Amino acid sequence: MTRGSRIHDELGEHFRGCPRCRDVNPEEIRLLQPPALRRSVPAPTLEALCPAGRPIYQAYLRWLAES
Repeated sequence: MTRGSRIHDELGEHFRGCPRCRDVNPEEIRLLQPPALRRSVPAPTLEALCPAGRPIYQAYLRWLAES
């Protein structure tokens, strides 16, 4: 298993089980941004995620930036 797939799996598992993070839907917000900003989300979006989901999503964003 690659590091990226582990991060992606962890993110998916968390979002399936966390209604708060699912309702925030940072992926939709991220993809609505101009292409140059799509490796981040606005600070209020990150703050709206649950305390456990925030670092998982930040790890996912770091992984996207590496690709």
